[in-house]
Amino acid sequence: MGSFKTKCMKCYNRFIVLLLTGLGFISACTQSSCKYGVVAEYGAPQARFIVKGTVESEDSSKIIPHIKINLDNNTVYSGTDGKFQLEKTDSPENKILTISLQDIDGQANREFLPLDYMVDFNGVPFRGGDDEWNEGEAVKEVNVKLKPKN
Repeated sequence: MGSFKTKCMKCYNRFIVLLLTGLGFISACTQSSCKYGVVAEYGAPQARFIVKGTVESEDSSKIIPHIKINLDNNTVYSGTDGKFQLEKTDSPENKILTISLQDIDGQANREFLPLDYMVDFNGVPFRGGDDEWNEGEAVKEVNVKLKPKN
């Protein structure tokens, strides 16, 4: 008698597992209210933010070469024409980035005060996305003016 009861319980358990598995797949595949498709996917939406800019002196509007520009762990230096470009891949919800600028060459082109500069991507459209997890890229051009130390 115990063997028959055990077999019945195993069949019942298998049926319940099969039923719950099927219901889980059906409900996951029919939830289309999510912007990014099926809710059961892993990952997060991403976008590429590109900051292009020029560094100038605040008092004379002359370009400033060799300024260290940092965005998180990405560091570049302004070229001899004062231009730079930084990129960051992040959530499309983070639309304000802070870049840090620092004069590292001393008196070579005058000394300038360091600056934390906010780059606001609100209103800048994303281009080249795949309508799924990749929102594409947003490009913002900025003209940063540094104050001289004197």
